[in-house]
Amino acid sequence: MDQCLHATEATYNNCKLSDIFSDCQWKIAEPREWGLIFDRLFPPKNGKPLTGKVQNYKKTQYYPEWVKLRERADDETFSCMRWEVRKKIDMLYWLPFAQTDRIWRTSLDLRFKRSSGKDRLATSPQILLNGNEPEW
Repeated sequence: MDQCLHATEATYNNCKLSDIFSDCQWKIAEPREWGLIFDRLFPPKNGKPLTGKVQNYKKTQYYPEWVKLRERADDETFSCMRWEVRKKIDMLYWLPFAQTDRIWRTSLDLRFKRSSGKDRLATSPQILLNGNEPEW
């Protein structure tokens, strides 16, 4: 938990995944996928708000503040702020494969690869990579 609270940009730029995870499923993102994940993590002003049973989002430090900012800012200001966040996100090496109902998806997905050497069928966090294959 302490490591989660102190994650920085460096965490998401570390291509040696064993520094962060004991196991994970990874996949090199297509541009469309990377954009979709950004939209889920940082929804646009006119985006559909998350409702119902949603895991992880509301417990993060940033998401509740993002929602408040989205409500408070005018369209043009919010669009500019979101674009600046997008430029930062596009510089990161990896992101969680965020879904609409949870940030951290862990179910087995055979489209993803593993480098840990652990049981291929075990569940583990899914992440998208913005670049080359990772180190382990």
